[in-house]
Amino acid sequence: MTEELGIAAKAGKFLGTHEQAFLQSGIQHHEINLYFKMTAPALSNAKVLISHEDHIEFFWLKSGEMAEVNLLPVVVRRMILRWTIGEEMQFASDGLPVI
Repeated sequence: MTEELGIAAKAGKFLGTHEQAFLQSGIQHHEINLYFKMTAPALSNAKVLISHEDHIEFFWLKSGEMAEVNLLPVVVRRMILRWTIGEEMQFASDGLPVI
């Protein structure tokens, strides 16, 4: 979060990983994302989140609004919803949860 928002954060419990390949602006990308529960005291009072990176947008929303936003990949959106209700899930490289 320091790089993206300029806010100090502490990583907590490992939640999962997701591997994906995608085309963006004609360029092929391949990434592996690691997800952790985190704490960031400076976020508790932040009404507006200002990104330090032009290609990333941050905003607050309620879990019921998750389907209304274009959070990609879609499987990550689904997993965030599951994490918010206490389910422990991980990701596989094809984007499907490990069962």
